[in-house]
Amino acid sequence: MSREFASLLDTLVVQWINDGIQLNTGIASDQIKQLEADLSFSFDDNFKYYLKEINGFSDFDSDDTMFTFWSLHRMYDENKSGNHPAALVWFADHSINLCTYGFHKTDRKVYTHFANSKEIIFIADSFSSFVEIYLDDPYRLVK
Repeated sequence: MSREFASLLDTLVVQWINDGIQLNTGIASDQIKQLEADLSFSFDDNFKYYLKEINGFSDFDSDDTMFTFWSLHRMYDENKSGNHPAALVWFADHSINLCTYGFHKTDRKVYTHFANSKEIIFIADSFSSFVEIYLDDPYRLVK
């Protein structure tokens, strides 16, 4: 985990707390390792740090722009549901799954997928870049 990302996450958490979003308590490394094994995917260090610190929003809570960052349990459920393309590991959504955001299992970059579409659209090179875009203008993530 980079110092830059730690600072970015601090900014994100302050914004969410100020917006009244209910955040989950962070989770232990062994829980992350289990999710990685269940999803056959290794998260980057910044995403692991994020999960250890806050583990997403309280289930189905969202920000003022209708984004939800999922908890470990919701990530597991959504990724195992069969409702999203299996080529990605999904971690967030906008407008109650109108579009979802995830890491591609091959190149590990962040993409979005709109409900009832087969297209997967590139969003960011990393979770850190995704968060930077979200903080700058979350609507840029809804193409």
